[in-house]
Amino acid sequence: MNSDLSRAKQMVREFFDLANKDGLEAAVAILPDDCIWWNAKTVTDREGILEVARSVTQQLAEPLSFTILTMTAEDDRVAVEAQSSALLTNGSRYANQYHFLFFLRGDEIARVNEHCDTDHAVSIFGALA
Repeated sequence: MNSDLSRAKQMVREFFDLANKDGLEAAVAILPDDCIWWNAKTVTDREGILEVARSVTQQLAEPLSFTILTMTAEDDRVAVEAQSSALLTNGSRYANQYHFLFFLRGDEIARVNEHCDTDHAVSIFGALA
């Protein structure tokens, strides 16, 4: 694998490592201001992503953790299959499966397309998830 693709994968690993170590808000905070985050519900910028991350974090009894299952890189994109898990303050467990497609611009994550079980996310976190 060429060094550019290895670096791209490392950037995405660092995003998830930061989310697991310091929380989702910390990981989102490193994204550039003009980063776009797409999911089945919305397209938003970094501030919008931070709002959602704060809403989710307030409902957690333990940090949300992500496990990367597979990762593939090509051109300026890194595809990640991942799963998450967290215990909520109400005793429920959030556990979801994801496909993330990261678009890179130089040494930044410019866009993230998030695909997950939105029904599960909304049933656990409500309308902001």
